[in-house]
Amino acid sequence: MLYATLEPRYIGMFRFLLEAEDNLGYATVVDKYAAVLKIIFSPHQEREMRAFLAGMQQTIPFEVMERPAAQTETR
Repeated sequence: MLYATLEPRYIGMFRFLLEAEDNLGYATVVDKYAAVLKIIFSPHQEREMRAFLAGMQQTIPFEVMERPAAQTETR
């Protein structure tokens, strides 16, 4: 599992491109306001997924993360 952050306007295109890639994986929205997506894929296809995401960064600007940074609450 990986995470991606991107501009909210690219969420639909990101999901479309990922799901069109021969069932390599799928993405679900974790935070629609911060535009954080969780990318789910089979562990034995991690190399293929990372290669695909690197290529997709040529089309859509996004950042891949192992997991999102914890947000601290200020009061």
